[in-house]
Amino acid sequence: MLRRVPPWSVRTHPPRIWSVSLSERVDASVVIPAYNAEAFIVDALAAAQKQTVQAVEILVVDDGSTDGTRALVEAVAQRDPRVRLFRQPTNRGPSAARNRAFDEARGDWLVLLDADDTMDPERIARLIALGNRHKADLVADNIVRQTLADRVALGLVFPRAMFERDRPMPLPEYAWHERISDEVPPIGFIHPIIRRSFVERHGVRYPEAIWCGEDSYFTTLCLAHGAVLWTTAEAYYRYTMRSDSLSYRDDPEILAELERQSRRLVDEIRPMVDGVTLGHLSKRADDLGRMYHYRRFTQALKDRQIGEAWNLVWGPLPVPYILHRLLTAMTRRLNNRGHQLDPQRAGEMP
Repeated sequence: MLRRVPPWSVRTHPPRIWSVSLSERVDASVVIPAYNAEAFIVDALAAAQKQTVQAVEILVVDDGSTDGTRALVEAVAQRDPRVRLFRQPTNRGPSAARNRAFDEARGDWLVLLDADDTMDPERIARLIALGNRHKADLVADNIVRQTLADRVALGLVFPRAMFERDRPMPLPEYAWHERISDEVPPIGFIHPIIRRSFVERHGVRYPEAIWCGEDSYFTTLCLAHGAVLWTTAEAYYRYTMRSDSLSYRDDPEILAELERQSRRLVDEIRPMVDGVTLGHLSKRADDLGRMYHYRRFTQALKDRQIGEAWNLVWGPLPVPYILHRLLTAMTRRLNNRGHQLDPQRAGEMP
């Protein structure tokens, strides 16, 4: 089983369709940025509609889509008044889309949901219960990887032990989990629910110049402003593995952008945080820089540009680092091949 039932209980009967007026209290605002998402937006909307939480609104920001995304959302909104559609005239990126939804939201909690992902029906209710019980500003659960075509679960993104605790996760610990690792993704992949009053009180927003890694940046900003983050090892969020999604490890330009973001974040929060946090985040930036040069090195070898590869070895890339990365890549390929041959291991974290 991917998760065990937590000790608290929630409603199990089908959710009521609410018509939320401006005068009514809204428990949660589900925020869905959508750009050319016609292939999967309906599944995301259905996941939000099926939530057992008492009163929920669903805010979809169409970020300048050129496909049928808008028409699909409008059709759902005609049947369910909880769905509200907002349009960006041009594609401004996920950060701008989320900020637009934050400005329109009326819920006590902001719930981030990517247009190609889904979540279990009880997720919001259970995370809100945790947040209220522990007076948290952010509440994050573990994540299940799933396929796009048939939504088959592929395993947990993070080990359960990482989130099994009976205390908040402080910023230095969060920053340590943001390190670049071959075994576990950075913790910035989590999708916490956020207490809207905290966001408004501190004026925290997504940096709109950032188009990748924006969730990690935003969560770190919240923690730097004093947010209390509570985590649960239970996995209610379902992250979709798409064949057209390129890993950040494989794209030099994304790596370079993430390195710039990491250094910008360090500068932005420097007056608010301790040296341990800054050290962890600075190391992350350094590791991203090395990964960027390593990806250039392997691309140069692939293109038989031996001179450029040689310059990288004698420049920013020490030989031990190159040997370590090559050995790690070979080991991962062998493990992945073994997983494909052994159906019992399919879906495990490599």
